[in-house]
Amino acid sequence: MAPKRFSGALELAGRSVPVRFSVEISKKGAPKVKVDEMPYDASTMFISDAFYDQQGEMRCAEFKLGGQSRDGSTFHSDSVIIPSLGSHYSDSAPSTMAPKLWCAECKIVSPADPGATTGVRALLRGFSSMKPISARCRLGELELRGATTLRPFEQNHITGSLAIEGPLEGVEFAAWREEVEGLFKHIRAIMSFARGTQLIAPVIETVWDGRMELVARRRSDEEGQPMAVFTPFNYEAIFAQAVASHFFEKPRAKNIRIAIEWFTMRHGYREAKLTSAMTVLENLLTSNLSRSDMELRKEKQAKRLRTVMLDAAELELRELGASAEEVKEELATMRDKLEDLNRRPLKDKIHMLARRWGVPMDGISDQALGAAKRARDHVVHRGQYVPKDPAEDLSNHVRLARELVVRFVLAAIEFEGTYASPMTGDIHQTFKALPPQLN
Repeated sequence: MAPKRFSGALELAGRSVPVRFSVEISKKGAPKVKVDEMPYDASTMFISDAFYDQQGEMRCAEFKLGGQSRDGSTFHSDSVIIPSLGSHYSDSAPSTMAPKLWCAECKIVSPADPGATTGVRALLRGFSSMKPISARCRLGELELRGATTLRPFEQNHITGSLAIEGPLEGVEFAAWREEVEGLFKHIRAIMSFARGTQLIAPVIETVWDGRMELVARRRSDEEGQPMAVFTPFNYEAIFAQAVASHFFEKPRAKNIRIAIEWFTMRHGYREAKLTSAMTVLENLLTSNLSRSDMELRKEKQAKRLRTVMLDAAELELRELGASAEEVKEELATMRDKLEDLNRRPLKDKIHMLARRWGVPMDGISDQALGAAKRARDHVVHRGQYVPKDPAEDLSNHVRLARELVVRFVLAAIEFEGTYASPMTGDIHQTFKALPPQLN
C-alpha cells in the first residue's frame, strides 16, 4: 500500500496529542508509520516522559494511534512503540520532536474499490507456485496464488495470496468470516508443512459491505534453505487435502499445528534438526495416544513394582554399608528414575500409532529407530553426538526422523499421492495409508 495521510491522535494512559501521520505497507507486509514534527512542550511532555521511563524500567510503552484520512479511511493501532524521540532544539525556534514509531499491528478500513468482490484474502510472504490452484468447500471457492519464480531477495516479500469469495447468499457474514479464519489457519499450517517452512500471512484483507478492512502485522524475517516435502510444481494435491481435512468430522491428529511449527523451524546444525524432528514425533505420539497406550502396566501395578524395587534397593544399600542419610538420598533419586520404567519405548509407541493410522513403515527398521533415538539422547544430554562408528552420519538420523513425521502428517490428513521423501530424496515417492489396525 502506498503512503496514505491521516489526521488523528497519539495516546498513552488517557493523555493524547493531535498528530498528522502517514502509513504505508512495505513489501514485507509490515506497517510503516511516520509522524509529522510536533512541538516539544507541555502537550507532548507525556511522550518524552514515557520514553525515558521505559529505559529505566526496561520495558516498552505501548501507545495508541488512530486517525482518519480525507477519503474516510480510518487507521487504528494499540501497539505503537517509540524507539527514538527525534528531538530538535534551537536557540532561535521552539523545540520540536518527530518521534520514530514502530507499529507491531494495525487496522485500516477504507472504502472498497467499485466492483470489488466480497471475500477474504491473505497475502503470503515468499510463496511461489507454478500456477494458481483452486479448491471448493462449503465456505466457498478458494484460490492459492504465488510467484512463478522467486528471487532470493524476495524470500521475505509478499509474493502470493490465499483468497476466498463469499459468503453464499443468506449466510451471516461475521459467522462466515470467523469460519474462514479457522480454515485459513489450517491451510497455512498444512502448506507450511508442504514447503518445509512457515507460510506467513502478514496482511489480511476483508471486503464487505462496500468497505475494505486491512490488518497488517509485523513478522520477523525467515532465513535459510527449507527442507520441502512438496515443490511449487506439485501443490495441487496437498492444497486440496489441506482444504478437505479442515472439515473432517473427527480430525485424526490432535495439535497438528504445534507439530508443524516444530517441523518447520529453521535450524543451522544437524543436531538441532534432529532434536526438533524427534520432538515433533514425541508431540504427535503424546497427543494422539492415551496414557494407557504409553504405559507398560496400569498405574496401580506399576506403583507396586516400584515399591518392591525400592525395598530391595534399600536392603542392598544397607548391606553395602551405606549410612542412613546416604540410603535416604539414593532412594529419593531412584524413586524419580523408576517413574520412567513404566513408559513404553519410543519405537513401540511409533509402531502403535502407525498401525492405528495405517502409516507404512517400509524402509524404517527398529535398528534405525533405536540409533536415531540414541543420537537424539546424546545431543540432549551431552550437547553433541560422537558416534562409536566414525562412519556414522548424523544426517541419516535427521532424514529418518523427518521421514516419519512426514508420513504421520500425510496419514493424519488422509493424503494420497506423491511427495519428496526426506529419507531417500525421491521427489516422486508415493504415499498411501494402509488399512488401520485397532491394536
